Amino acid sequence: ASHVYVIRLESFGDRTVRLTDAGVYIDPDLARKTAIAANAVAVFGALGSGRPRLAALAAVEKVNERIPATLDAAALRVMAERGQLGAVDVDGPMPLDAALFPEAAAGKGMTGPVAGRSDILLTPDLNAGNLLAKGLIGHHAPAMGVVVGAGVPVALPSRGDTVATRRHSFHLASYLARSTTTSPNGCDKP
Repeated sequence: ASHVYVIRLESFGDRTVRLTDAGVYIDPDLARKTAIAANAVAVFGALGSGRPRLAALAAVEKVNERIPATLDAAALRVMAERGQLGAVDVDGPMPLDAALFPEAAAGKGMTGPVAGRSDILLTPDLNAGNLLAKGLIGHHAPAMGVVVGAGVPVALPSRGDTVATRRHSFHLASYLARSTTTSPNGCDKP
């Protein structure tokens, strides 16, 4: 199971991103991040069409053995290139600005389908995910938060979320519950 926020970023070109994991795993290892990515891809599939673009976030865009998130991000990218993560484009390690803004990605020499156009933001740990979610959502961005991969989707907004975000979270959990089947890897997959 993992937490996925669906956030409409009106001030970022009016796009919608899925941010994961902002509420379940404190310090996920690579295996857990693989499952977290699969859950976010399943939510993307239930809500949209096309091939999702996942940015494995880290503070820097280059692998640095002293920053474990960069090692996991690079491993996820290689796994995706080999088809191990399903129908998803993955890039990382990728700083947040390069994940959201094409000009920032270009300035860092990052190219490819994910650079500047990510649909899914995979954070390195709960601290980063929770802080980023609260920074992006604030009290202005329409959002909804759910836990998926636990048998049935569970609405899980933050205690500080607006009434609208809480209501949207319940609607999303209900929608996903109606359209969920279980995939072979045990993740809820709409």
